[in-house]
Amino acid sequence: MWGFHFFYSEHFTAAMNKTTKIGLVAAGFVAALAGAGAAVGLHEWLTRDDPAQSGSGMYAFGDLLLFLGGFAFLSIFPTTLALYFLRGSERFWNLFSLFSLALAATAPLA
Repeated sequence: MWGFHFFYSEHFTAAMNKTTKIGLVAAGFVAALAGAGAAVGLHEWLTRDDPAQSGSGMYAFGDLLLFLGGFAFLSIFPTTLALYFLRGSERFWNLFSLFSLALAATAPLA
């Protein structure tokens, strides 16, 4: 059965080696960068030149925020895929929990 359940089965991830998993996640981040760049390019193409020239710094900052927001949204998918691939790695989750505790310990200093 090649339905939705196939992608969540152990057979699907067991058939992939580590290089394939890293390549899929990296391709997802490259696609997120391309998508965010395309959003900024489309915004530039649709923006009239007169207001953009008078407040070029503000428009540049707006483009930066658009790029960062688009990249953050599109990066959810490869990040979720990476965490899905790392779900069985006890060492990763132990290090992640220690890092999280160390970060939380800095809260009283702020």
